[in-house]
Amino acid sequence: MGYKVAVIGARTLIGQSIIDVLVERDIDVETFFPITLKKQSGHEISFGESDYKTLDHDGFNYAPCDYIFLCDPKITIKSIGKTSAKIIDCSGQSALENENSDNIIPLPTMRSTQLIEALRPLQKYAPIKHVNVTAFESTSAQGRDGMDELFNQSRKFFVHDAMEHAVFSKQIAYNIIPQVDEFMDDGHTHAEWLLNAETKRFLDKSIKLSATCTYVPVFVGTSMSVTVEFDGEIDKSTAKDLWRSNNNTVVIDRGSEMEYVSPVEIAGEDQIFISRVREDTSVDNGLIFWCVCDTVRMSAIRAVEKLETLTAS
Repeated sequence: MGYKVAVIGARTLIGQSIIDVLVERDIDVETFFPITLKKQSGHEISFGESDYKTLDHDGFNYAPCDYIFLCDPKITIKSIGKTSAKIIDCSGQSALENENSDNIIPLPTMRSTQLIEALRPLQKYAPIKHVNVTAFESTSAQGRDGMDELFNQSRKFFVHDAMEHAVFSKQIAYNIIPQVDEFMDDGHTHAEWLLNAETKRFLDKSIKLSATCTYVPVFVGTSMSVTVEFDGEIDKSTAKDLWRSNNNTVVIDRGSEMEYVSPVEIAGEDQIFISRVREDTSVDNGLIFWCVCDTVRMSAIRAVEKLETLTAS
């Protein structure tokens, strides 16, 4: 017997990607509920060979569901109401709770997933003391509206039309914006704080992390420049071997045809691509590397893998 599955935020990029992965992995979905905010309800959406109308979250009865993917941060967990379904939270709402509720499974947000999975094989070999990361986030982090704003501004740039910005705080076309999310009192943004908090939550609470998150004029894929200091010896050759032995990471060597990886080359790929690996000579045990990932695609895969784990247990 198949599962009754709801995707809340079915028209978001992550929601649509989860739907794609459910189909690709041939998950036994008996009944599918594509849920959206009221203003997006009634739109047609495909699940495999079938078409569905998106359903309004307000008033929807989630009680019959077996599994719920929560992808839209505008829809709160509390508003789902009473249900015995397992809620796989991709929105980041529950990720920092000290204790997981019986039916809520928190997952790290997209940028944190990329960093954590790149660091995890290294952490198992030598404990990490400090991480310094600069994230270059694509406009897909703001969904279709963000990608559309980049497209429209880029088109207007060459004809000298006035560029309006509604999604980003400043012009994104041919520019870099050193602000992702709202500023906090200490000068960090919420995105930078969350990257720190989720790395501690899902990897190791003793890790010290400093982050700068930026938006860049790229449609898909987040790039990160990462510097790591370890409490133990590790060299670049060992790090590459650790990443190569992990199914989630791919190492691109400088001597290869690609030499290094840029975001345009990995759109739609499942893994994290790591290149420009070198030793940081400013500390006793340090590494510097560049990693790129289609965070939307990867986070969708991790969410569906979580469902597979739950159904197997």
